[in-house]
Amino acid sequence: MRAKQREIIDALKVKPTIDPATEIRRSVDFLKAYLQRYDFMKTLVLGISGGQDSTLTGLLCEQAVTELRQETGDNDYRFIAVRLPYGEQADEDDAMMAIDFMDADEVQRVNIKPATDAMIQAVEASGKPISDFNKGNVKARQRMIAQYAIAGARSGAVVGTDHAAEAVTGFYTKYGDGATDICPIWRLDKRQGAAMLAQLGARSTYTRRYQRLIWRMTDQHYLTRLPWAFAMRTSTTIWKGGLLARQRRVELKTGTPRPLISGICR
Repeated sequence: MRAKQREIIDALKVKPTIDPATEIRRSVDFLKAYLQRYDFMKTLVLGISGGQDSTLTGLLCEQAVTELRQETGDNDYRFIAVRLPYGEQADEDDAMMAIDFMDADEVQRVNIKPATDAMIQAVEASGKPISDFNKGNVKARQRMIAQYAIAGARSGAVVGTDHAAEAVTGFYTKYGDGATDICPIWRLDKRQGAAMLAQLGARSTYTRRYQRLIWRMTDQHYLTRLPWAFAMRTSTTIWKGGLLARQRRVELKTGTPRPLISGICR
């Protein structure tokens, strides 16, 4: 392994293998500790797409606030799942199935289309055309504006879904999904996130073709081989408008109780 590859792995804190139950406990405790440290905060706010990352993060959020309510007797601790569609979206069923599975305390919906279109129109009126690629980043930033508005009204923290596989490929929008308060799955690769989801009772049904491609591009093996220059150049919205956003589907088992993972994070 080259020195730069080792530097990337060390910076992202990615482990070659994980124990899913231990990492679930670690993430839940991290979320709980954050709210307890800043005791004026009572809610966790998360945008839900219905994909692997937001489903996993939502499950962790709900478990964290549930435990805090039980441990403190303070019922103001809440998890708010937010749907942020641009008009009507094809993944709506996936997103709502994920929200039902994670048993979110509250669900809010904000249609970002009017705000996005107004911004595009205002910029283009100044003579600056906006490409579809650029518009994808505008959408991501509008979604974050909405989440912070909700968090500001509800004494909340905005939770992100960024993780190590996205970090190494540059898969985020600056001041969009990259602008959050806390990221409980930041140290994980895609395979590890899937293992944690399975531990929590969810079963992924990505199409086999794209599952192989996505996992090959995001697992620990790939993290040790990705050139640093490529990681810095890779665009976020290519992925967001492409395979990860359009091909992934999560089929969630219903009626399967989620285990409460016990233990101490070290």
